[in-house]
Amino acid sequence: KESDFDIVMTNPPFGSVLGKEAFDSLGKFTMLTGKSSLPLEIAGLERSIQLLGEKGRMAIVLPDSVLLNKNLGYVRDWLSSNTKLKAIISLPPETFSPFGANVKTSVVILVKEKIESPYDIFMASVENIGYDASGRRSKTDSDLNNVAAEFANFIKKEGW
Repeated sequence: KESDFDIVMTNPPFGSVLGKEAFDSLGKFTMLTGKSSLPLEIAGLERSIQLLGEKGRMAIVLPDSVLLNKNLGYVRDWLSSNTKLKAIISLPPETFSPFGANVKTSVVILVKEKIESPYDIFMASVENIGYDASGRRSKTDSDLNNVAAEFANFIKKEGW
Protein backbone atom coordinates (compact mmCIF):
# COMPACT_ATOMS: atom_id res chain seq x y z
CA LYS A 1 0.00 0.00 0.00
CA GLU A 2 1.30 3.49 -0.88
CA SER A 3 1.04 4.93 2.64
CA ASP A 4 2.75 2.21 4.65
CA PHE A 5 6.01 3.93 5.56
CA ASP A 6 6.74 4.73 9.20
CA ILE A 7 9.68 7.02 8.40
CA VAL A 8 10.66 9.03 5.34
CA MET A 9 13.95 10.94 5.22
CA THR A 10 14.63 12.92 2.06
CA ASN A 11 16.46 15.76 0.39
CA PRO A 12 14.41 16.40 -2.76
CA PRO A 13 15.94 18.24 -5.72
CA PHE A 14 15.36 22.00 -5.74
CA GLY A 15 14.94 24.54 -8.47
CA SER A 16 13.09 22.64 -11.19
CA VAL A 17 9.44 23.22 -12.00
CA LEU A 18 7.18 20.46 -13.29
CA GLY A 19 4.24 21.25 -15.56
CA LYS A 20 0.85 19.55 -15.30
CA GLU A 21 1.74 17.18 -18.15
CA ALA A 22 4.61 15.73 -16.06
CA PHE A 23 2.16 14.90 -13.29
CA ASP A 24 0.03 12.71 -15.55
CA SER A 25 2.50 9.88 -14.98
CA LEU A 26 3.23 10.78 -11.33
CA GLY A 27 -0.30 10.65 -9.95
CA LYS A 28 -2.44 13.02 -7.92
CA PHE A 29 -0.98 16.05 -6.15
CA THR A 30 -3.33 18.21 -4.09
CA MET A 31 -1.01 21.22 -4.17
CA LEU A 32 -1.15 21.24 -7.99
CA THR A 33 -4.90 22.04 -7.90
CA GLY A 34 -5.54 25.32 -9.73
CA LYS A 35 -1.92 25.63 -10.86
CA SER A 36 -0.20 24.91 -14.15
CA SER A 37 3.08 23.85 -12.53
CA LEU A 38 4.65 22.92 -9.21
CA PRO A 39 8.24 23.28 -7.96
CA LEU A 40 9.92 19.88 -7.68
CA GLU A 41 10.70 20.35 -3.96
CA ILE A 42 6.99 20.88 -3.24
CA ALA A 43 6.04 17.83 -5.29
CA GLY A 44 8.67 15.87 -3.35
CA LEU A 45 7.26 17.16 -0.06
CA GLU A 46 3.70 16.15 -0.92
CA ARG A 47 4.71 12.75 -2.32
CA SER A 48 6.77 12.01 0.81
CA ILE A 49 3.77 12.77 3.02
CA GLN A 50 1.58 10.61 0.77
CA LEU A 51 3.99 7.73 1.42
CA LEU A 52 3.69 8.04 5.21
CA GLY A 53 1.23 5.95 7.16
CA GLU A 54 -0.79 7.58 9.94
CA LYS A 55 1.58 8.83 12.67
CA GLY A 56 4.49 8.31 10.26
CA ARG A 57 7.47 10.62 10.76
CA MET A 58 9.40 12.58 8.18
CA ALA A 59 12.59 14.62 7.99
CA ILE A 60 13.03 16.64 4.81
CA VAL A 61 15.53 19.25 3.64
CA LEU A 62 13.67 22.20 2.14
CA PRO A 63 14.79 25.51 0.72
CA ASP A 64 13.93 28.32 3.15
CA SER A 65 11.73 29.85 0.45
CA VAL A 66 9.13 27.16 1.19
CA LEU A 67 9.06 28.33 4.81
CA LEU A 68 9.24 32.08 4.18
CA ASN A 69 8.05 33.06 0.70
CA LYS A 70 4.64 34.78 0.74
CA ASN A 71 3.68 33.14 -2.57
CA LEU A 72 4.22 29.69 -1.05
CA GLY A 73 1.78 30.20 1.82
CA TYR A 74 -0.46 27.53 0.27
CA VAL A 75 2.28 24.97 1.00
CA ARG A 76 2.45 25.95 4.68
CA ASP A 77 -1.36 25.89 4.88
CA TRP A 78 -1.45 22.42 3.33
CA LEU A 79 1.24 21.21 5.73
CA SER A 80 -0.61 22.53 8.77
CA SER A 81 -3.79 20.78 7.60
CA ASN A 82 -2.12 17.43 7.00
CA THR A 83 0.78 17.19 9.45
CA LYS A 84 2.02 18.17 12.88
CA LEU A 85 5.24 20.14 12.63
CA LYS A 86 7.77 18.95 15.22
CA ALA A 87 10.96 20.83 14.32
CA ILE A 88 12.66 23.30 12.01
CA ILE A 89 16.45 23.24 12.07
CA SER A 90 18.03 26.01 10.04
CA LEU A 91 21.23 25.07 8.23
CA PRO A 92 24.02 27.52 7.34
CA PRO A 93 24.29 28.73 3.72
CA GLU A 94 27.48 26.71 3.10
CA THR A 95 25.81 23.36 3.87
CA PHE A 96 25.46 22.35 0.23
CA SER A 97 27.94 24.82 -1.33
CA PRO A 98 30.71 22.22 -1.82
CA PHE A 99 28.23 20.31 -3.99
CA GLY A 100 27.31 23.27 -6.19
CA ALA A 101 24.07 24.29 -4.47
CA ASN A 102 23.90 27.76 -2.96
CA VAL A 103 20.42 27.59 -1.48
CA LYS A 104 19.66 28.39 2.17
CA THR A 105 17.91 25.34 3.64
CA SER A 106 16.33 23.93 6.78
CA VAL A 107 15.53 20.44 7.97
CA VAL A 108 11.80 20.14 8.64
CA ILE A 109 10.62 17.30 10.88
CA LEU A 110 6.95 16.41 11.07
CA VAL A 111 4.41 13.72 11.87
CA LYS A 112 1.49 12.76 9.67
CA GLU A 113 -1.34 13.33 12.12
CA LYS A 114 -4.10 15.77 12.79
CA ILE A 115 -3.46 18.45 15.39
CA GLU A 116 -5.63 18.10 18.47
CA SER A 117 -4.34 20.92 20.66
CA PRO A 118 -1.56 23.51 20.85
CA TYR A 119 1.89 21.96 20.94
CA ASP A 120 5.56 22.91 21.10
CA ILE A 121 7.85 23.05 18.06
CA PHE A 122 11.61 22.62 18.32
CA MET A 123 13.50 25.43 16.59
CA ALA A 124 17.28 25.54 16.18
CA SER A 125 19.90 27.14 14.00
CA VAL A 126 23.12 25.40 13.06
CA GLU A 127 25.77 28.09 12.68
CA ASN A 128 28.73 25.80 11.89
CA ILE A 129 28.30 22.66 9.79
CA GLY A 130 31.96 21.65 10.23
CA TYR A 131 33.28 22.91 6.90
CA ASP A 132 33.33 26.12 4.87
CA ALA A 133 31.68 26.92 1.52
CA SER A 134 34.57 25.30 -0.39
CA GLY A 135 34.34 22.09 1.61
CA ARG A 136 37.42 22.68 3.76
CA ARG A 137 37.17 21.63 7.39
CA SER A 138 36.39 24.65 9.59
CA LYS A 139 38.69 25.72 12.41
CA THR A 140 35.89 25.39 14.97
CA ASP A 141 33.75 22.37 15.78
CA SER A 142 30.38 21.78 14.18
CA ASP A 143 27.18 22.66 16.06
CA LEU A 144 25.44 19.53 14.75
CA ASN A 145 26.07 17.34 17.80
CA ASN A 146 24.79 20.05 20.16
CA VAL A 147 21.63 20.59 18.11
CA ALA A 148 21.09 16.82 17.86
CA ALA A 149 21.38 16.50 21.66
CA GLU A 150 18.94 19.39 22.20
CA PHE A 151 16.47 17.80 19.79
CA ALA A 152 16.84 14.40 21.50
CA ASN A 153 15.99 16.06 24.82
CA PHE A 154 12.99 17.79 23.21
CA ILE A 155 11.51 14.60 21.76
CA LYS A 156 12.10 12.74 25.02
CA LYS A 157 10.24 15.48 26.92
CA GLU A 158 7.44 15.42 24.30
CA GLY A 159 7.11 11.65 24.56
CA TRP A 160 7.61 11.19 20.86
